[in-house]
Amino acid sequence: MDKEKPLTPMSKRFVSEYLIDFNATRAAKDAGSTARNLSQAGYDLLKKPEIRASLADRAAELLEKAEFTQEQVVKLMANMASYDIGEIAKANIKNSTDIAKLPRYLRDAITGWKYDANNNLTLIFADKSKALDQLARYFGIYNDKLEITVTDIGERLKRAKKRAKDGSKKK
Repeated sequence: MDKEKPLTPMSKRFVSEYLIDFNATRAAKDAGSTARNLSQAGYDLLKKPEIRASLADRAAELLEKAEFTQEQVVKLMANMASYDIGEIAKANIKNSTDIAKLPRYLRDAITGWKYDANNNLTLIFADKSKALDQLARYFGIYNDKLEITVTDIGERLKRAKKRAKDGSKKK
């Protein structure tokens, strides 16, 4: 078996940055990539076996340190993505101790609170869109890959040649 290829400093940084929000484009940028197309650079980095292995190892370490199981993380994301603000409104929360009376799945959606100038409690909620995006990534719902068959390539080349030929006639 081949010895695993060591990560470059940029690859190590990419792994750390990617684990923050699973955004390969942002991770490539923050890791110092100078590629013109950061989206493609992030995608290419994610394809590298040594980076994939490092991501799996680091994710497992982080879950172990946090004492979370994968199932717990997915359940928490699901709660953050699917809370019903109407249920929380019905609870008539007047102060921070009232939050504890909510069921766990609703409390998971509350990321904080503050008091306004009139001393009214204001709840801060999880970003549903972000939680849904994370779940979609986890379940592989997004198809970030363009699949092209050999016949597709032939057809695309024919159309491109025709466009090029038609374009040169218009000049």
